[in-house]
Amino acid sequence: MRSDVESIFHDNYPIGNVEEATFAFLNSFTAHVNVGVFYGADFPDLTGLLEGIGKRMRDIKVKLDAVMNKAAVCKLIQHACLDFKERLLAESGD
Repeated sequence: MRSDVESIFHDNYPIGNVEEATFAFLNSFTAHVNVGVFYGADFPDLTGLLEGIGKRMRDIKVKLDAVMNKAAVCKLIQHACLDFKERLLAESGD
């Protein structure tokens, strides 16, 4: 894990934070696990992993019996982290 990312539990859900702001979360269901990323609607998704129709958030559904491209999932999560850090910097004016 990156040294600037903190993983914690909030309301019993595992989340990823950068500078105390959440950029990703995990949520488990019977048939799959969601890896949610904030602002995922703005990401280029060349692998077709991101799902959802919300204004900003997108999810990667990891299904128990499906073959996942682990490298693509990791790349999307890394992109979410870097994107979020850039948004925080833009907001702070640095």
